[in-house]
Amino acid sequence: MRLLLALDRRIEASPYSLPTALVFLVVLLVYLRGRPLIAYILARLALRARRGGDLTASLASLEYREMLRLLEKRGWRKAPSQTPLEFAAAIPAPDLSIPIAQLTEIYQSARFGDHPARIEQMSSLLRAIRDAVRSRKTLLR
Repeated sequence: MRLLLALDRRIEASPYSLPTALVFLVVLLVYLRGRPLIAYILARLALRARRGGDLTASLASLEYREMLRLLEKRGWRKAPSQTPLEFAAAIPAPDLSIPIAQLTEIYQSARFGDHPARIEQMSSLLRAIRDAVRSRKTLLR
């Protein structure tokens, strides 16, 4: 018991306790979530760094996957056999279908058509989708 109390006092007195704990938690999170988390964080940082530029194919894919993740949380899952436009057309909610269709068109244009759009345009559509999904209380089906 004495040993634990002495160790506790030492930890409280050390200025490195909090930074060490934070580094440990970040390493643990990366270990548990693996490479997808690292790739996601790096892609989000790249997206932030490019504010004001054109949307590349990889950034368009990242934003589209984020939209799919948001919709999946609310019960809509894109089937592997569905094209992006088919999935967008299958969303019956009018407050979501329009921004989803617009984001899908921008995604396909940037990803497959070599017609990059502005990053801000896709980010604002994703923000509108996120807000609409969060405002809904029931599962969307």
